[in-house]
Amino acid sequence: MNCKVAIEFIHQYLDGELDSKQFEQLQTHLQQCEGCMKTYEQLERTDALSRFALQSSIVNTGRSEADVNQLKHSIMANLPKHRHAPSKARFVRWLYRYPGLTAAAVFLVVMVFSFFASWDHDAKLIISGSQDDLQHIVINGNTVIVPEGVELTGDLVVENGIVEVKGAVSGNVTVIDGQMVLASTGHIAGQSKVIDQALDWFWYKVTSSFSEVIPQ
Repeated sequence: MNCKVAIEFIHQYLDGELDSKQFEQLQTHLQQCEGCMKTYEQLERTDALSRFALQSSIVNTGRSEADVNQLKHSIMANLPKHRHAPSKARFVRWLYRYPGLTAAAVFLVVMVFSFFASWDHDAKLIISGSQDDLQHIVINGNTVIVPEGVELTGDLVVENGIVEVKGAVSGNVTVIDGQMVLASTGHIAGQSKVIDQALDWFWYKVTSSFSEVIPQ
């Protein structure tokens, strides 16, 4: 079997269209051809990444699996088409040709999907920071207070609430869909930011996600 036929068999296998005899031939070729094996592994990783990102949006957005499947079909319907090829095969070939672009596109779509769900429905107070810092703050209703004489060593992020800084914060303070009050005794060494616009909130979520994935 030459590599051109092997690549075609790989696509058919990922599409679930390869019979048992062809599968055995493909297995034999992959054991002998390092290049085709790398191609197969790359296709499997890309396909798994796209499926994982889409399925994770069920948890992140609170949407049903049917909504996520509908989103997946919408993405596939807008991918470049190759004449005379089955729709699923077209999708896999597009993933193979543009793996980096595919991963970025899926990430962006999931972020947008999550963004609209969160912006419309999130109303509860959410506080993010280190465990040590959170032990020293005071919560009064929807107000988060950094007491006078207390110093937080890390970042503080508050969503849907009011932040009163009477003490010191060595890191950044970010308030999303809320207010920030800096007392005369308060001090923020890092950046202080209030995000109350949808576009700013979306950009913050995107950059925060990349910061978690990519080590500083």
